[in-house]
Amino acid sequence: MQQKVAIARAFLSSPTLLLLDEPTTGLDPRSKREVQAFVEELRDSHDATVLLTTHDMDEAEALCERIAIIEGGRIVALDTLGLA
Repeated sequence: MQQKVAIARAFLSSPTLLLLDEPTTGLDPRSKREVQAFVEELRDSHDATVLLTTHDMDEAEALCERIAIIEGGRIVALDTLGLA
């Protein structure tokens, strides 16, 4: 619940860029799905760029249009995905 509140609070000021750093880390599976659904809903209803950092490739694929893989501080792969 705290993660969802923090994300919602960030959208109150109508940002053009929102950085989410591992927003589902440490959550139980149900809470993780709820936060992911909440991020999807906000992404679809606001005109903002959401930059998500995660080690969870399934999460990245589900929530992102483009994915960059960074290794040693350099982008080693960059691709575009279709949203599900």
